[in-house]
Amino acid sequence: MASKLSDAKIRSETKIWSKKVKKIASKLKAKRKDHQSLIDGLNSINKNLNSPEYNKAQGSYDNYKSQASDLKAKIKKSKSKKTKSKLQGQLNDVIKKKSALSQKMNSIARNKGFTVWHNRKVRKEVTIRNSNKLIHSLEKQKSHAKGKYSYYRNTILTRHRNRIRKKNSKIMRKKIKHAKKHGASVLYRTDMMDSEVFWLYETSPSETNSNTVATHATDKNSVQTNYVALDSRELSGTYILQGKNLKDASHKYKKLMLWSRHYEFTIQGFSYWQHAYISSIGKSTDETMNKNALSLSISFTYAKQAKIQYSRTKSKRKAPAKKHKGSKSGTKGGHIRVKPGMTYAQIAKKSGTSLSHLMKINKWPANKLPVGAKVRTR
Repeated sequence: MASKLSDAKIRSETKIWSKKVKKIASKLKAKRKDHQSLIDGLNSINKNLNSPEYNKAQGSYDNYKSQASDLKAKIKKSKSKKTKSKLQGQLNDVIKKKSALSQKMNSIARNKGFTVWHNRKVRKEVTIRNSNKLIHSLEKQKSHAKGKYSYYRNTILTRHRNRIRKKNSKIMRKKIKHAKKHGASVLYRTDMMDSEVFWLYETSPSETNSNTVATHATDKNSVQTNYVALDSRELSGTYILQGKNLKDASHKYKKLMLWSRHYEFTIQGFSYWQHAYISSIGKSTDETMNKNALSLSISFTYAKQAKIQYSRTKSKRKAPAKKHKGSKSGTKGGHIRVKPGMTYAQIAKKSGTSLSHLMKINKWPANKLPVGAKVRTR
């Protein structure tokens, strides 16, 4: 386990495996070049074996060769003794037929007077097979070496990030404590890879939580719901950003604007969010604050980063669902026909239109969308 190794040992292992990857890659490149030369040589030999009878036997031989390869793979994968025995019988039969064709090709070559070319071809094919095996072996070695290199490299990076976070967390705790004493809200990177903590004085902040209420009609003409899901969380307001002077405040704004395109933030103040992303940011100033402060208009969106789950087992492909004939609920014509349980939020997501725009251009309230109605999307 790399966790038990020292940093010096891990750096050493990273260098060792990096060199191995480069060495194997160089060797693999050379072998692939040699392999291509062998194939070109075989193609040149084949031009001298221009007998239709020989070529026909060669085609049949190649076909049995392919069948033998497939049967060997099936035998290797099979777990049933009965199945293995059956496949082995088929393989033996194919090998016999392949051997008979090989003798036939040799006989044709002898009768046609190109035995020399036939023998050269046989030797070249053996060399190509051995070359293929070597290339496959080198590819496996390279894959193994790359895996080892990535493992030790990622361990180094993880330890480095953890050290930075630990160092920055001590500095940031002091800054946050100091800011709260002065009544300021704070904004900083959630990953704590930078110790910068922005002091923000909030003016009229507003937090909005939007829910998706899935409704469906009933026989008694009353709407029912079976679930309510959080659709979005938004925080917006005006924030005063102070600096030692206007130049310092402008420098902080530029850094915040740059970070907004790359990082997740934690904001502590009117709202406490650990998964905040800046969706919009703007600045302004006036005579009362132009000495050392900027007025920022910021909108935050709450969102957690998704983790991609990789399945280790092979999942069986499901057959595609049969399409039912009838009216489609697409966006053709700039509208969508409402189905039971459909909401404005679902329509907005499907059509790529904003929720506020949908509600503005349609006459129905959000909780009373009539089934069968055509909702405008543009």
